[in-house]
Amino acid sequence: MTPKQLELIEALDRITDELRSDEGYRQGCEANIAMAFYDIYLEGRGTNYPIEIARLGAKQFIDRLINNKLEDRA
Repeated sequence: MTPKQLELIEALDRITDELRSDEGYRQGCEANIAMAFYDIYLEGRGTNYPIEIARLGAKQFIDRLINNKLEDRA
């Protein structure tokens, strides 16, 4: 494995450990994921196809996660 792959595995291990041990962090993540899906539904995108709501909601969650990380570094 490359050093970058090892870093990713360590990061994911940290996230999963925190999700298991910190109920507040877990609830916050659940709320953020739920809101990404809910926002897509409210915008009227994918309303006829639940899988489309799921795909767009997942994309929106990741986009928000990435944007928050970039803002934190600024």
